[in-house]
Amino acid sequence: MQLLAITFVLAGFICLMVDAEECQCPTPTCHITCPGKSKTKVAFSAMCTTNLINGNAAADLTFQKTLTNLGRGFDDVSSFHAPVDGTYFFTFAIHSGDRNARVYLRTNAGYVNEAFGSAGYHTSTNQAILRLQKGDRVWLQQQPNGSTVSAAEHIHVSFNGFLLYED
Repeated sequence: MQLLAITFVLAGFICLMVDAEECQCPTPTCHITCPGKSKTKVAFSAMCTTNLINGNAAADLTFQKTLTNLGRGFDDVSSFHAPVDGTYFFTFAIHSGDRNARVYLRTNAGYVNEAFGSAGYHTSTNQAILRLQKGDRVWLQQQPNGSTVSAAEHIHVSFNGFLLYED
């Protein structure tokens, strides 16, 4: 029996030994993607290069620059659509302008969390780990009367995500 050592650091969790032949986790709560088991690669990084100032209605953030789009889950405009069932990690950053900026992370199931930047050019971030089914949509929505600031030469608004493991 050959053992494969998988090492990572996450909240003090250092190392696991996994049976490489069967590639089974040693504990029932383990969620390691074993080599050769899943070949699905999903990751995106999108940047906003323009300001968004909206009135009395919420507005979906749009992204003019996509740095990475492995698995083609991001539609190159505003939304991520899960290409496979699995658990995903998302993070986003916003930068307020001369008005408050409140941006929600949303899924087709509704509100997840938010980032808030008060008026006066403040940055805020948030993140979430979500279990999604193939086709589920994830996007950012600026709430009414908001102002996010970003430019091609100074990117302050971004949206990123990747597949942690496939179901």
